[in-house]
Amino acid sequence: MQVLRYFGAFLLWNIAASLALMLLPPLIGLAIAMLLAGVLLWGYLLRSDEPGAHQTLLRLNPLRGARLRWTLASLPVFLVFNWALGEIYIRLVPVPPENFDPFAGLMSDAEGRLAITTLAVAMAPLLEEFVFRGFVQGSLERRLGVATGIGVTALLFALIHFRPWLLPLHLFLGVSFGYAVYATGSVWAGVMLHAANNAAAMLGSGVQDEPATVSPTLWTTGPTSEWWSSVFAAVASGAVLGVLAYRLWKARPESGLRHVRADG
Repeated sequence: MQVLRYFGAFLLWNIAASLALMLLPPLIGLAIAMLLAGVLLWGYLLRSDEPGAHQTLLRLNPLRGARLRWTLASLPVFLVFNWALGEIYIRLVPVPPENFDPFAGLMSDAEGRLAITTLAVAMAPLLEEFVFRGFVQGSLERRLGVATGIGVTALLFALIHFRPWLLPLHLFLGVSFGYAVYATGSVWAGVMLHAANNAAAMLGSGVQDEPATVSPTLWTTGPTSEWWSSVFAAVASGAVLGVLAYRLWKARPESGLRHVRADG
């Protein structure tokens, strides 16, 4: 099945790129990760005997008009909702601190910060959206239907991050990116949301003065003012995000992947 080929190829890249960043000087590791990303995309995944098939599967359509406007309007609301959801989650589940930043050791010097920022804000959103919301989700939508395709792709996306304590949060991100790509008919909507989310996470880690620690949970402290603030922010931003998601759906293109040949 093509989906297993796409997922397996990305898994190998993910492992190789992570090892390069952890074992080599940061900028050399980054250069190797970028080289491997190019080999993965242009040397392997984008090779096809059907002219134009990958472009359609990837949904390399520009964002224009209402779809662009609603995507841009969704960005700040999505970030607020995702932040509030994360705050609620870590007050319910005692997440080990190493799950928040597996590359924390690289953030201690300028070269490490440059490498991780480039990877997180530029390379990962582009490569991961091409692979997951393009190749994987596009294939699964045709075989299993839209809702199942988005859900299974989101689960694979969450698993590939190898952080089981944060799997529900990554699952939410995967569903959000998948919905945006399907609703707009463009993989660039997923790239924009993904890059904005990672940029916000990098900014958050950059302003943090002390290493992450296990946050006290609701079960030990009871409901606090911070807890209720997070709940209020989640409810308010979630309601607005729902309206924006509906507007994005109404602006979606009618054509999908129906004219692309199904996988064998």
